[in-house]
Amino acid sequence: MNIQILPINKTPSITSYVQHSYINAIVDNDDIAKIYVENICDAGWSFQDNDICYEINTELDSVRLMGKKGWSTTTFYMCRLCNEEDEIIVKISKMKLLDALSFVRLSISTEKDFFAQNDSDFFVRWNQYDISMKDTHISYDSHFSLYYKLNRLKDSMQVSVSHDKQDWDILGSDKKRLRDGNQKLFFYVQVYFGENQYDKWKNMNYIQLFYDAYDSNKVYLDYFMFPRKGVDASYQYLCHFLDTEYLEWTQYMECYKNIHEFIKHSIRHNYYLNICLDEYFISKRSAFGKYHYDHFNLFYGYDDERQEYSILGYNERGKLEMSVIPYHVLSEQIYGNDIVRYKYKANSCPYEFQITYVIQSIKEYLYGMDSSLKFSGMLSNRKGTYGMKIFDELRFTETGRGLLIRDKRISFVLYEHCCLMRERLHYLENMGYVHEETKVDIYEQCAKMVRDSEILKNMVIKNLLAPKYEEDIMRLLEVLYRSEKLFYQNLLQMLQ
Repeated sequence: MNIQILPINKTPSITSYVQHSYINAIVDNDDIAKIYVENICDAGWSFQDNDICYEINTELDSVRLMGKKGWSTTTFYMCRLCNEEDEIIVKISKMKLLDALSFVRLSISTEKDFFAQNDSDFFVRWNQYDISMKDTHISYDSHFSLYYKLNRLKDSMQVSVSHDKQDWDILGSDKKRLRDGNQKLFFYVQVYFGENQYDKWKNMNYIQLFYDAYDSNKVYLDYFMFPRKGVDASYQYLCHFLDTEYLEWTQYMECYKNIHEFIKHSIRHNYYLNICLDEYFISKRSAFGKYHYDHFNLFYGYDDERQEYSILGYNERGKLEMSVIPYHVLSEQIYGNDIVRYKYKANSCPYEFQITYVIQSIKEYLYGMDSSLKFSGMLSNRKGTYGMKIFDELRFTETGRGLLIRDKRISFVLYEHCCLMRERLHYLENMGYVHEETKVDIYEQCAKMVRDSEILKNMVIKNLLAPKYEEDIMRLLEVLYRSEKLFYQNLLQMLQ
């Protein structure tokens, strides 16, 4: 049986459009690592975690590590008594490398305290680049996915590696450290994941909005992140965390027997695939069996026994949903040639939160400034309406009013934008940027803004079911405009 499922977040915090929901679902998922530790249930391990959740699977001899909401810096420790003749075998089955500092460390120490280990211990340490033992750095093929064995044989210690637990190569040994035979020693497994760079990134983005009533892709209101290029509406959005490839399937047809072989080969090598499908053939879609509609869906897994793919897409209610499609639904005739492949690979340069960038972005939103101008040296700036000037388009133009009333995505983006600002406010407080003397007022203003946007969103949906609330929608839009303007003016004043 051949099953491969890549980690995915079924409820990312941004779900308004494919270009946001799919890439955030890849990066912002709970799974951080899975560690194989031989005989984990029999060996008397104790555990210590910092800002992380973990589950132990005794049948598979493994520990699954998951991030907590709003986590900051994550470390996980395992410790047990080391006998006179003893060994541990450890393998990282999966690990999300968050930054260049992420590493795994096995050691033998005289210290029982998790935090008292030091470089005088006998240890082996590996990160995404190489293996190190004291001052020695070792290059070894596929070093991150090896089995590592740490041995103690009375007065000597040894580190070995293996691809299959059958043939072992010795990396190093030490016979000088165990002078006192009565001294207790302890095995340690330490995994350090680095800082939560995703939260830094998310809270510096999704501030500016962009509106184009005549957008050729019919995405009239959206977050402005970066000027658009070609088929990928998410171009450059999460490049700090994702390597992105743009492929034409016709160029690969000679290399693979069929599209299924290509998809499965990609998933086995940790690629997520964004493929445009005709949703006339996809169940639980609005277009299913009714009309032909070409739309991108994210492939993140397959099951050969069930003959189906795991995909992420939008169901008949317009909600982001994980689902499956049978192999036979996917024909060679994929709509167009374009396939976008994503692979999680965090930048080795740590991402830093910049409050000055946030302040400038808030200014651009509040005053309706053209945010694309700062990128015009790389790509052409986008002509349209930015920031709170969008409210004028929605309030005072016939086209804008019609879009607000007929297209529920408009009010949903306004609501989601407010919710993200509420999350950002908590983040700014944790970072020390929210002043204690104005804290109560700014939170109350933010809460009102979120309530007003939710009421507007719900009224638009209500009107779609029974079209008689247009005046109420326009009144609620005015209320939201005033609450947003007050909030952003006061937030800007507090941050400057």
